[in-house]
Amino acid sequence: MRQNLLTLTAILIFSGIPAYAATGMPALDPGLADANRLAAHGSYPEAETQYKKYLTAHPQNSQAHQWFGRMLAKEKRYEESLEEYRQALKINAKDPSVLNDIGTVLAINGWNELAARFLRQANLVGRFPLALNNLGVVLNSIGAYKQAHDAFEQSLVNQPTNKVIIGWKEKVEAKMATSIDFDFGNRVSWQDIPLKLEKPKVAEKPEEKTETVVGTKPRVPKKPPPPPDEADQDWLDKSSATFTVLKLNGFNSVSVSGTGMVQIGDKGDVADNVGELELQGGEQIELMGDVTADVTGSGKLQLGDATADAQDDDCTMSLNTATMELSCLSGKFKASHWDSVTATKTLNRVTLDADSCKAVFSQDDSVVDAQNCQEVTLLGKTQATINHCKKVIANDQARATVSNCEELTALSSSKVKAKDCAKIERLDRATVDNEK
Repeated sequence: MRQNLLTLTAILIFSGIPAYAATGMPALDPGLADANRLAAHGSYPEAETQYKKYLTAHPQNSQAHQWFGRMLAKEKRYEESLEEYRQALKINAKDPSVLNDIGTVLAINGWNELAARFLRQANLVGRFPLALNNLGVVLNSIGAYKQAHDAFEQSLVNQPTNKVIIGWKEKVEAKMATSIDFDFGNRVSWQDIPLKLEKPKVAEKPEEKTETVVGTKPRVPKKPPPPPDEADQDWLDKSSATFTVLKLNGFNSVSVSGTGMVQIGDKGDVADNVGELELQGGEQIELMGDVTADVTGSGKLQLGDATADAQDDDCTMSLNTATMELSCLSGKFKASHWDSVTATKTLNRVTLDADSCKAVFSQDDSVVDAQNCQEVTLLGKTQATINHCKKVIANDQARATVSNCEELTALSSSKVKAKDCAKIERLDRATVDNEK
């Protein structure tokens, strides 16, 4: 899942805060944990004091340099930030998250060509999906629309429903006819990071004289790529470095994974590039970036405005903080205000009551009751009762009672009882009993 602090700092496009784990993995030194917590909550002067104190004692800790660099970048102290990243890359030349952070800071400051090289390398050394998103945005700014399209397409392999990335892919598709081909050149290292961040100067080339040969067309000089448009700049400049609180009440276990940042209760424990982090139920977790939580057992949780109530002890679900997606995999659930909710059986039948969600997807032999949702899609042998939803699609062998909906489409061998639906379309062998 995880719309991938989306990055480490608010400024970076899609980077995840790197990782140490809180339980089951090596614990952070208390001094570094305190610095991270202070930085995450905006207490920058105090955090800076802690980072410097820690790095004086542990100068070879690459992640401490990186975290300090991220905080400096959030304060727009970009040259100081790049110095910390330089130190981190000296220590670990193959850390994809450091390469990604460097690329985003360079892009924010107009060094797009060099930024693209660092972002591409981040994906090469570590298959770092978040760097692909950033790379696509930067390549679009350069005018390399085809290569940007390829980056977004690769990113969508891992997150096929991410509407933001789909939008960027469509944006560059429309401009591919005028695409340039960007040469990434050789691999980059810490030595390629500029010490000063004045905008890179482009040397003016003397105008080329072209001799016209009879029977040939004169050679037209290639136009320089267009400057970044407002959408690109907005993407680069806007920050989203805020924690989302996941409140958990009950449950047998919670397993957290992903490339974001996790802080647990008031313990000062931090997980970055989370991997697999096992927690007990009943915790309150602060999440930042692209984080997935897998939850088992009965209990209630809240993520922003979204809620989920797992009513059976055999319940299994998975949620993503960046995309606000909830997957119900086994058991009985009530869910509200999610961007996307999926009911699909992995162990036992899923029973889902969905209220005020943007999109609901159901398959296998799930039982669904949906109301006040934007779009509901029923597949397989789903049994459903749908009321006051904008758009309903019933496919395969779905059986549904649909009322007070704006648009109903019945496909394949589905059977639907409809009442007070504004628009009804029946295709294939579908059966619709329309009660006026």
